[in-house]
Amino acid sequence: MHRRIHIGAGFLLMLSLVYFLDDSGMFTALALSAAVHELGHFIGIVAMGSKVTGLRLELTGAVINYNNTKVSYLGDAVVALLGPLFGLIFAFLTAAASAYYEKLLLISGMSFCLSLLNLLPARNLDGGKILVSLLSRLKSEDFAERIVIVSSCLTGFAMLVLGTYILIVTRGNFTFLLVGIWLLLDFARTSRNL
Repeated sequence: MHRRIHIGAGFLLMLSLVYFLDDSGMFTALALSAAVHELGHFIGIVAMGSKVTGLRLELTGAVINYNNTKVSYLGDAVVALLGPLFGLIFAFLTAAASAYYEKLLLISGMSFCLSLLNLLPARNLDGGKILVSLLSRLKSEDFAERIVIVSSCLTGFAMLVLGTYILIVTRGNFTFLLVGIWLLLDFARTSRNL
């Protein structure tokens, strides 16, 4: 089986914008945090006895595809959990090391936030994948898909409300607002397919 790598136009656009506009080091912190996160998934895939079949780099992040026909529902949940778990461990290690090199604090914060974001119970996030895997094991795939669509809508709406509040209070931080919009757009796209 050959492996495919797909690099989307959105990823290239974001990479270009960040290259020209980011002097703060946030992109480097995000890229390093994302790499550790994906390493966690990769190790989980190998530990579950499967193989990576592809990698997609999109505007919203990286997705590792793997042959999950050899992996149980519980194994899928472990693979999804290991990304945020590696990210949280990395966040705590870099926070501890920041006593010696202060710039590591940015990486720590980025890894911590990325891990928590990915644990939200929304369809295209690790938390949603964990939820689908566990509910599929306990009940059925159809039931799990319906629950995760509802949880995606609720999570997106909560992020939209929180994002609006943060935007008003900070007078400029629209990050949570964008996450809420992205989650709700994904919910709208997904619910049309049911």
